[in-house]
Amino acid sequence: MNKFEVLEKISKYINYNSRNWNKESIDRYLLKYDDKRIIESMTIIHLLDDVPKDLTVEISSMYNCIVDCRFCASGSLKKTKVLLSAEDYLKQFDTCLDESYENVQINIATTGFDSSCFEY
Repeated sequence: MNKFEVLEKISKYINYNSRNWNKESIDRYLLKYDDKRIIESMTIIHLLDDVPKDLTVEISSMYNCIVDCRFCASGSLKKTKVLLSAEDYLKQFDTCLDESYENVQINIATTGFDSSCFEY
């Protein structure tokens, strides 16, 4: 399976006061979806004294968004909604894992999904 092309990576470290970790390493990825569109994915690595404890991968479930939060760039995009496929989910996940260089417990978070992509 092909990975998405990473157009830009934005990294940030945050000190965090938690029982299980004390720092977060956050990487946001702008991924080339097609010739006209980009999608965003993100990894959050929780660290305890610089030792990775877990990895959260946040993937886009669609190009643009149905929520239109004022603080989010997706709200300013054209109102065309494109639902991503299950293969697109896996490509985002694979790209994020490849870029993060981590082998830790993995959690996946999304803001929504097309339920036809999943079989229960």
